[in-house]
Amino acid sequence: MKKQILAIVPARGGSKGIPQKNIRKLGGTPLIGITLRELSKVDKDLNVLVSTDDPAIAEIAARFGCPVQELRPPDLAQDDTAMIDVVIDAIEKNNCNYVLLLQPTSPFRTSEHINKFLTYCIDKDLESAVSISKVSKHPSLMYKMSASGLISPFVEGIKATARRQDLEDIHALDGALYWASTEHLYKFKRFISDSTHGFELSSYIPIDLDTEKDWQLAEAVIKLNI
Repeated sequence: MKKQILAIVPARGGSKGIPQKNIRKLGGTPLIGITLRELSKVDKDLNVLVSTDDPAIAEIAARFGCPVQELRPPDLAQDDTAMIDVVIDAIEKNNCNYVLLLQPTSPFRTSEHINKFLTYCIDKDLESAVSISKVSKHPSLMYKMSASGLISPFVEGIKATARRQDLEDIHALDGALYWASTEHLYKFKRFISDSTHGFELSSYIPIDLDTEKDWQLAEAVIKLNI
């Protein structure tokens, strides 16, 4: 079966952590424009959909070659709206059998990252996959603190004095790329299940823009040309 891939870029207007972050310029480019620019360089056949409730975001999307045909309804643009509800809404309005989700808050995800991730998913005929990055702090070196101030190991059974280089690599979701078949999404109502594969992006800077501090860090990375 031919893979009809819908690349969804979700970008609602409301944002509390970083006001108007999707249209705010990072390195001279509106945040959503960074993702759309990289998508335009991808060598796979994709149908790109910007899901937004904001006319200002829709205007920028159009400037980057992705006109928004229909604004997202208000009930799918609330602070507590689940991403899966936005994805299912997009699936029901578009002809596809696979979804690639790209949140604009991952500004250092390049077209090269997207191409490698898609190649991995397509070649292995995966039903579900996510991008992951190694964590800098191993959970076995972390502690919990009680209300009285006492600390205890976060991970029981592992010596907190273990050398970092002797510990097994641990990965975390980096938020850059999500992949799933529509069948998987309808069945599990999420991208991740017991059959989900992880794909580590090479040379990726896992900064997810949730706070002003995150934004300042991203700006610093751009200035240093890392």
